[in-house]
Amino acid sequence: IFTAAVARLYFAFEQDGNVWKYSGLWGAMAFCKDRQKNDSYFLRLIDMETNRGVIWEQELYIGFHYSRDCPFLHSFETDDCLAGIQFVDQGEADVFYDKVLNRD
Repeated sequence: IFTAAVARLYFAFEQDGNVWKYSGLWGAMAFCKDRQKNDSYFLRLIDMETNRGVIWEQELYIGFHYSRDCPFLHSFETDDCLAGIQFVDQGEADVFYDKVLNRD
């Protein structure tokens, strides 16, 4: 794990006019490298309330573009929609952004 921060996960679907909607998922958003999956980078949301472990993940695919829409909201494309990470702490959001952008 390179960094982690408390965050909420949002999605915006084209058929809904690309309006951000809260997914109901929150926890510790971790940026990590999985050595068991070809050393791929992942964003993983880990449940902090009921200890369910990883409740959502996104592999950083070739051409992955990570954007800072505002200081506390970062976004990227998934296979079927836009995903947004809303961070609780702006300082943690800044560190997270830098780690993702400077991963190589």
